[in-house]
Amino acid sequence: MKSSALRLTGALILAGLARSAGAGDLNPLPGPIGPTMKALSAVEPRTPVDTLPGDADALHVISQPGSYYLTSELIGQAGKNGIKITANVLNATIDLNGFAVTGVPGSLHGIVGEFTAPVPEYHLIEIRNGTVHLWGGDGLNLAAKNASLLRCTLEGNGGNGATLGLDAILRACIARSNSGKGIVVGANSMVIDCLVARNTGRGIEAGDCTTIRGCRVFAAGSEAIVLSNNSVLDVTEYDHHPHPLPAPAVRVTGIGNRITRNHGRLNVAGGVGLRVEAAGNHIADNTIGGTGSVNITGLQVTAAGNLIIRNSVSGVGTAGTGYDIITPGNTVGPIVNSGNIATNSNPHANYAF
Repeated sequence: MKSSALRLTGALILAGLARSAGAGDLNPLPGPIGPTMKALSAVEPRTPVDTLPGDADALHVISQPGSYYLTSELIGQAGKNGIKITANVLNATIDLNGFAVTGVPGSLHGIVGEFTAPVPEYHLIEIRNGTVHLWGGDGLNLAAKNASLLRCTLEGNGGNGATLGLDAILRACIARSNSGKGIVVGANSMVIDCLVARNTGRGIEAGDCTTIRGCRVFAAGSEAIVLSNNSVLDVTEYDHHPHPLPAPAVRVTGIGNRITRNHGRLNVAGGVGLRVEAAGNHIADNTIGGTGSVNITGLQVTAAGNLIIRNSVSGVGTAGTGYDIITPGNTVGPIVNSGNIATNSNPHANYAF
């Protein structure tokens, strides 16, 4: 009797659960049945570069705004650019995706824009995450306003590593062993945390109102860095090419610049670390050192109207001047040599030893 009662009770409970669960509406809504999966463009909205057609002078042409990416290494052809961006593109991102854009003998630029100066509009072009090397021209030649180059290597190109226009940003990039200059940027740009090495021309050439910060620039065939007007050079390390040159390691040609907290290293006799050729510059807290006693001129100022305080030059040697500053006309902290450092109390003194 008990087992029969238990079976009956269980059956009633199961029936109740089935009724409460329900089977749903067996009458679907009117209208055609739509897709239940996402379109491919929603899963990967970016466009592979290798699907883009080319033209007479480029392997692939970006002619519409959007997001693009490489799926493999791009190999160049003689007489052609690798990737060309047309002038009508006002917003585009190219993710190299860890791959290289590789040139061949006789090739043109690796990545080029059809923008001609002066450029009237902001184009907002961003290129990131890869290598552009071995092109006959520049690795990157992009005169667009507000272009960004992030985490890229530009190496072994026949022209400049990167040539960018106004309002450019380069961050965490390497420009190395290019036959032209390492990095060239227009006015109002930023070059941050970059390594620039062994380029045949200048290391970094910057337009007005540019900030260069946290970079390492060495073994340039000419000046390591050239500033014009109203720019900032801060917390950057540079050196002179390992053979005598008439050019200084850093040349400041314009007014209103702030050159602070940098370190220069000279390893040639008679070398000049920092030369300032105009007025209104703030030069403070820099260190410039020679390798041994190589008779260097750490800081050379050929124009009046500058503030020069708290700098230090080492490796002056027996014939080096340490400082070569025209007077009167500049505001200069006292220059203290190694014999007087211990007794100096002026907080704005410049040191030579």
